[in-house]
Amino acid sequence: MTALEQYLEVGDRTPEDEGSYPDDDLQAMLENGKWKFTHKDGTPYA
Repeated sequence: MTALEQYLEVGDRTPEDEGSYPDDDLQAMLENGKWKFTHKDGTPYA
């Protein structure tokens, strides 16, 4: 049996757009047209 999942992303893609995920140690920032994903304290995922 396969489970279905849904994903909703909200944003307008403005310069320096960002998002955070309150239940996870994850934040996303749009820098120079590319998404950068880091821990909430700003350290990158290695």
